[in-house]
Amino acid sequence: MKIIDRRKQALGYPGSGIFPRRSHSAIKYIVWHYTGTTGSNIASHERYWRNDNGWDIGGYNYYIDRAGTIHWNYDWSICTYGAGPANPYTLHISLEASHKNNYTAAQIKAREELTLWLMKQLGLSGDKMRGHKELPGNSTSCPGYSVDELANFRRELSKKLGSGGGAGVVNTGFVKYEYGKFTCTVDDGIVTRDGASLKANKVGSLKKGESVVYTDVHTADGYVWIRYGVGTKDRYVPVRQVGKEAWGKFAEVPRQDNDAIAKEILAGIWGNGKFRKARIDQAKYDYNAVQQRVQALKVVPKEEKKKDDKQVDREFTIDGKTYVVVEK
Repeated sequence: MKIIDRRKQALGYPGSGIFPRRSHSAIKYIVWHYTGTTGSNIASHERYWRNDNGWDIGGYNYYIDRAGTIHWNYDWSICTYGAGPANPYTLHISLEASHKNNYTAAQIKAREELTLWLMKQLGLSGDKMRGHKELPGNSTSCPGYSVDELANFRRELSKKLGSGGGAGVVNTGFVKYEYGKFTCTVDDGIVTRDGASLKANKVGSLKKGESVVYTDVHTADGYVWIRYGVGTKDRYVPVRQVGKEAWGKFAEVPRQDNDAIAKEILAGIWGNGKFRKARIDQAKYDYNAVQQRVQALKVVPKEEKKKDDKQVDREFTIDGKTYVVVEK
């Protein structure tokens, strides 16, 4: 896959639009679009969205031009304006085309590779692709395929995911640094481990109603895992099977001040070294400012010595009785 990262040039940067940023686990579907044109480019589309629609960000997380080059426009945490009410739980890919018959071979190949890669990274099954026309609240012919054709695409995606196929796909198992809150809602709770694997040691459980603040998401052994800290230890808990519903609720973590983040660092939540920095940056905090607070909190203030009201000068014993002489 050839990908151009233009996130810092995309419409609205560094804003995120009208929707709050989401955790990656909130993404339920990869949505396919076409632009309705064949001779334009992403910058031109953005000018139209801004000038004619009054949009403050664009419609697609990814745009694929006629040559099959992928343009990465927005982070996964940003809900782009591709499908109205469905935006908070969808991630959008659009091709420069106006009909199913004028997609180029390079575009189709790039779309498949990108879709498979995203599904593996996000822990989605092949049936979690949707055409724009299939989403509730959207009346459109986009992306030009019939419902049956889209169903066939889903079957093909499922086959290739099952066999580890998909040219250019790299399944690292690691999604990305995230920062969110997960609350367990299942009666029996969820077993926690010291690694993102069913082979890792069991170290406890997350009980119904308990919440954790997590900073990473991984996929392994058919499950989606989140990482969180307990003291100085890393803990992992599976939150759902790949392609299935979660065993709890996800929520954004309210913005905290640097002191609060520094205390979480000292409690082990954010990890160490380059991993800590990546997590702090992903959560949009000032790493250097937070680290300054960490160092300040590490300094133990010297205990101030208080003068006794009466200081002992000397003592002596007469006839078995001890007498203490003090200064007044």
